[in-house]
Amino acid sequence: MSKSTKSEVLKHWFGIDSILLGGTPKEKLQESNFDKYLSTKGALLSNLYEMYQKIGYEPNSSYTTVKEMSDAAIELAIASKIRAKEILENASVGNIVRSEIKEMGDVEGLSGEQVARYVILKRRNAIALDSMLLENALSDGGKKSLVDWKGKVLVDAHKTLRDDLIDISLQ
Repeated sequence: MSKSTKSEVLKHWFGIDSILLGGTPKEKLQESNFDKYLSTKGALLSNLYEMYQKIGYEPNSSYTTVKEMSDAAIELAIASKIRAKEILENASVGNIVRSEIKEMGDVEGLSGEQVARYVILKRRNAIALDSMLLENALSDGGKKSLVDWKGKVLVDAHKTLRDDLIDISLQ
């Protein structure tokens, strides 16, 4: 694993917390969810590393301190959340979200507004995470490397782990 790839994956460790929690897991999560969150985040980043290897992505990351890396992660997380908001404001995506809200229907103990907020937050977090973790790596034509069997497994694993991590963070 190259030093720049290690730096990028570690930067994402901090960025994920910023997107999903707005702080550190210890401060924001219930104790019962803390271990699940950390192990799922570790599995997501391990899978991400495998995806980077598969597509041949070598990030241009170089940080001299952990603080510098953490600050870069927070900036990237903020930009990813803004990007996700822009995507969600697209009319066709809005229709998909409305459809998801209708599919969820009435959830016991939750108002329609609470269900809508949950669906929108979950979708925004998924888009923001994908933007932060994958957008740069796949912008250089890396998508073509993920069409074979192993690539499809990596993409499916990414989606599953990402969604599990989001669910844990929202509990």
